[in-house]
Amino acid sequence: MLSFENKISPLTFCKLCPFHLVFDKNLVLKQAGMQIAQVMPSFTEMNVRLDEAMELIKPKVDFTFQNLLTHLNSVFVMRTKHRMSDDKTGMEYEKLRLRGSLVFVPETDLMLYLCSPSILSMEDLELRG
Repeated sequence: MLSFENKISPLTFCKLCPFHLVFDKNLVLKQAGMQIAQVMPSFTEMNVRLDEAMELIKPKVDFTFQNLLTHLNSVFVMRTKHRMSDDKTGMEYEKLRLRGSLVFVPETDLMLYLCSPSILSMEDLELRG
């Protein structure tokens, strides 16, 4: 029988999966990976709504928790609504585009977005450092 007990801490998970987001049914962010938190420091603040900070590019559905649930087998592409800045270097970057998959965690009623930056060209890569 599988245990529901935490095997790794949230901090360790954030380090292991630097590009991830965890949010609740109201689309309020609960956790962000280390790299996302570095370039989007606002994601570490309380009560940040995912639909106010990000736009859903794919799939082409309204940005609601229920719609996300019904499309779990899809590839999800999201993009920040605002430019990003790196807290450590002070540099500003274009909007961050993320590509990944969603996993619903029924024990907590939370959604996990496991993603990575989506780079469209070499020029895009150079702009992001």
